[in-house]
Amino acid sequence: MTLDLIKKLQESFSDLGNLSPTAMQELIQDTLSTFQLLQGKLESKDPKDRKEALDMAIQLKEAFEEQAEKLHQSVDMDPERMSEFMENPTNFSKEEWEAVSAMNRDLKEFRNQIAPRNTAPKKKVKRSDKIRLIG
Repeated sequence: MTLDLIKKLQESFSDLGNLSPTAMQELIQDTLSTFQLLQGKLESKDPKDRKEALDMAIQLKEAFEEQAEKLHQSVDMDPERMSEFMENPTNFSKEEWEAVSAMNRDLKEFRNQIAPRNTAPKKKVKRSDKIRLIG
């Protein structure tokens, strides 16, 4: 599963001329599916499943970082400049911008899904709740 995604990632970024919006969207969908599977394993009660998921997540992170670095070098843009480029609709055709926007929505939705589930505010301890030592 993870190795298939890494292979697909490497193939997709090996020839940027063939990296269409549709191919990119498919890659993102595969990535999101893999992340959801890993999330399920990370929440498992079985330590073996959690370790396996963590190892896979580390492999994926390294693969994504490697491809991102290659991409930055091939287009001669630093990450900040590339981000600015990707956020400007005038840099894309209408079809490409729709695909980029859909990918961003998918990623944002996934980020919201994996956000920490325990978002209850921490209880502040009042001074009156503290134990006072009298000596």
